[in-house]
Amino acid sequence: MCWFHMIQKCRAHRNLLTKQQWKQVDTEIHAVQLSFSDDVFHHGINLLITKWHGDQSFANFCDYFNAQWVEKLSCW
Repeated sequence: MCWFHMIQKCRAHRNLLTKQQWKQVDTEIHAVQLSFSDDVFHHGINLLITKWHGDQSFANFCDYFNAQWVEKLSCW
């Protein structure tokens, strides 16, 4: 899965968040995508999932993102 298609699919699910929450999530996903190594990338993803999971208002998007882009297709 290439980066373009991954972020396009995430944007299709932005309705799970408020507009302000989506801006934050989009920025955070972009920051992690720019990681300079796989270890940094995986650590960043784990931090994001932990952060989003801690806020109930992010729960639906967090569940989608984790299932689709961490567990199923983690190489983007």
